[in-house]
Amino acid sequence: MKKVFKIADIRKLERMLIKEEISYSRMVEIMNEMANNALPQVKKLIIPDVSGTCEHPMKELIFWNTGYVECKKCGYKTVPF
Repeated sequence: MKKVFKIADIRKLERMLIKEEISYSRMVEIMNEMANNALPQVKKLIIPDVSGTCEHPMKELIFWNTGYVECKKCGYKTVPF
């Protein structure tokens, strides 16, 4: 899993905060920006491509932690993502 926050990044922000180069609220804003930039990459890893699994809507699909996607209605099962 890709890490959003690295120790070096947090330490850098903490040093800037201690030196009063940034405020606490700015530090939180920077961390939120880091998280938002990483979110699209995380979504790509978590949500597999389920096109062609079956004709049923997404709410009928079960996303197993083993990597399989299974349809509750027809039982169709994909290969691991």
